[in-house]
Amino acid sequence: MNRLKPTFEKIDPTFGSSFTVRVFNETNQNTPRFYHFHPELELIYVKGGSGKRHIGNHLSCYKDGELVLMGSGLPHAGFTDRMTRNESEVVVQMREDF
Repeated sequence: MNRLKPTFEKIDPTFGSSFTVRVFNETNQNTPRFYHFHPELELIYVKGGSGKRHIGNHLSCYKDGELVLMGSGLPHAGFTDRMTRNESEVVVQMREDF
């Protein structure tokens, strides 16, 4: 069985901040999209759109209005890969000791 190996993603909050907030939309796409992990917790809110996501060893679909909290070190990819119109995705990444 061929398994996809996740890549480590380094999260760099702004100096003096304990978390990172990013908003992705039609003009600011979330690229590149790769299967990755990081020690930070990740909170994702999807406003508009739908698609497939890969979290750990689970593949599923998501839709508008979903809020997902992912634990530290959990490999993931997916969520909104190409947004149009009023669709957006808000991603908050924070250390466990936030």
